[in-house]
This record gives sequence, C-alpha cells and structure tokens, in this order.
Amino acid sequence: MTDYIELTKQLEVQDVNMITKLAIFHELSSSIGIEEMSVEEVNEIVEYIHNIYLNNNNTDFIYPKVAYATLGVCNFSSDKLLSSIRENSKKLGEQILDILY
Repeated sequence: MTDYIELTKQLEVQDVNMITKLAIFHELSSSIGIEEMSVEEVNEIVEYIHNIYLNNNNTDFIYPKVAYATLGVCNFSSDKLLSSIRENSKKLGEQILDILY
C-alpha cells in the first residue's frame, strides 16, 4: 500500500516544487503527446510552465489551469509549444497570462 503522506514528504525533500511540477506534467501528458519528446524537452516545458505559475501574482490560478492555458495558446501541439518557448518565451508568457485573465 502506498503511503502518500510519506511519498509527498520524500518528494518535497528532493525538490520543494516537485508536487507542482508533477501536476503540470500530468496535465501535459494527458493532453498532448509528450511521450515522443526527450526528457530534456519535457523538463524544459515543465520548468517554463512552472516559472509562469510561480511568477504570477494572481493566486487564483492553480498550476493545472496554467498548464492548460499554455496548451491552448499552442493549439495543444507539443512541437509548437516547445518552439514557442525557445523562440519567444516572453511573448508566449504574455499570451498565456492573457488567457488566464
């Protein structure tokens, strides 16, 4: 039987934001085909979305909502999302926040 309380504590010791990042990863993996992407590419996307979540002053936005808004901006395309992050992350961030507001 899984002890979720203990598992959460262990993950937080490794990375205080691990639970948030796992939730973002879950939202991505259930919405787009990230299984074809490399570990580095997935990490780049998760970190990007996590940073938008952390740097947003509106606490009404929970991380799955930020992840979903990010996917919406990129028409649920993992390729478009990754290229947008690499080519113009600032503009992408503004578009994501526009959707959230």
